[in-house]
Amino acid sequence: MKNRFLASLALAAMIAAPATAADLPYKAPPPLAEAYYDWSGAYVGLNVGGTHYNVTHHFPSPGAVTPDVTTGDHDAIFGIHAGAQWQWGAWVLGAELARSGCSHECRSTSSVLPVAQGFEENIFGEHKIIDLFTAGARLGYAWDRLLVFATGGFASAHIDVILGVEYQHFDVGAARAFCVNPGCVVPAVRDFDLSATGDIVRARLTIKTHGYGFGPPAGVGG
Repeated sequence: MKNRFLASLALAAMIAAPATAADLPYKAPPPLAEAYYDWSGAYVGLNVGGTHYNVTHHFPSPGAVTPDVTTGDHDAIFGIHAGAQWQWGAWVLGAELARSGCSHECRSTSSVLPVAQGFEENIFGEHKIIDLFTAGARLGYAWDRLLVFATGGFASAHIDVILGVEYQHFDVGAARAFCVNPGCVVPAVRDFDLSATGDIVRARLTIKTHGYGFGPPAGVGG
């Protein structure tokens, strides 16, 4: 209100004294700095989308004759995410944690496995991804209220609601999933590892604080 009142007074003075305006030197006020959206702050949100994935069943022990079994499918995926980010000019750097789950446990099933390759009769493989946890850094570039970012790796009371779309590729490296002998001390041909890869496209609804409460909200220059 103070800025509006001063502007009204200046305008009124210019209208009331047109005859003397030419005699007085006048310097145009500097243009107001353009305010940009500030992406700095902590945030938490929900996401939902779809994923296509592949899970590989690998028998690593010497002497194993059974081939790798890979199954794949697609499923709906949903989760939560939280993080923090800081903006310097147009660049935005942050870190994020996310936990996701599939509506049908991301199940995938093979056809009947061939007996000639070491499998028992009428055996098929079924895999599922029960829980997916990701953690990593984020680097983005902002055009005012549009933020494009890449991610990777393993008191101000102002609240902003942000809608976004994200594509993410995940690769869960192979790890021992089953051993015939306790502790996997003696390798057996039935020991196997599991690994998984997938691609996710999801919509994100995020609630973000405006900065970190070290002062009043401020715009960020381009």
